[in-house]
Amino acid sequence: MKFLVPLSAAALVAAAPAHAQFAYDTIEDAARITEAHSTKLDRDSAHRHGDMIRFDVRLGWKNPDTRPETEAPTRMVRYLAKCDDKLLAVSAVAIIDGQNRIVRNFGIAPGGWDFLPPVSASPEAGFLERICDLPL
Repeated sequence: MKFLVPLSAAALVAAAPAHAQFAYDTIEDAARITEAHSTKLDRDSAHRHGDMIRFDVRLGWKNPDTRPETEAPTRMVRYLAKCDDKLLAVSAVAIIDGQNRIVRNFGIAPGGWDFLPPVSASPEAGFLERICDLPL
């Protein structure tokens, strides 16, 4: 009987889905963009909701061969922009595996968003500028 617990635990670890390796603890971790990422703003996802514009950005890798195993191949980040105030908030992030399946979602309930000014010359600052220039 002593051996059943370790064997059962080992079986659970072995049976864990491959996406368990994508370790993002918070929505901020999941939305983080580095210089190794490529980004694509989805203009068709842009919709005005009162004083906000909701839009999506797809994150991938400039060189997929350099992707760490703990990072997802693709992520879709949903932003909210307040153009008049030049503020941006992350509202959701979808973690997407190599077969283009959503394996984990992060989301913030309506009204719980943290609107902040993006860092100057960051990808997020570019997204805010481009989305606010769209005729919606």
